[in-house]
Amino acid sequence: MNLLETAPLLLFLLSIRVIDVSIPAQWLLPFGAGGFAALLCLTMQTWKNKFQHRLFLGVNLYLISGFLGILFQQEAIGRLYGELQSAGMFAWVAAVSAMTILLQKSWFPEFNFKQTMKYSYYMTTIAIGALAITFIFKGNKLLSEIIPFVILLVAYKKFSTQIKDELSAEAGEPN
Repeated sequence: MNLLETAPLLLFLLSIRVIDVSIPAQWLLPFGAGGFAALLCLTMQTWKNKFQHRLFLGVNLYLISGFLGILFQQEAIGRLYGELQSAGMFAWVAAVSAMTILLQKSWFPEFNFKQTMKYSYYMTTIAIGALAITFIFKGNKLLSEIIPFVILLVAYKKFSTQIKDELSAEAGEPN
């Protein structure tokens, strides 16, 4: 995870603070800023052949889809995202997570899928759980936005450390 991957979400969150969220037309600023930054981020990461953190890939696809929906006047996307609130973003994260498993890719960039398979499954389960939490507590910023995101970040960090420790132990290296 790097600053480039997090910048689209930061732009989105900052620009939400300066608009009247009850006016659909004003969503162009957050989705425009975040979506455009997400497109740049994905383009640069792909060009450099760099791993895109699965959590932020889901977030960035959410921002891009919202931006394209507004750009091409697809009001249904705006209504759907308005109804789903933060669950829309976590739905993208859960979808990316499920696709990661189906394509036998790893959640963890420095390891291959076979080395991290069980932890990739754990992360997918946690992503789906985070989506469920956002539905249950829809409208509550702490419980439907902040806590699910923090849970995913903490789980990712914990599992990354566990994988490194397990691989070190297998190789006979001291921790």
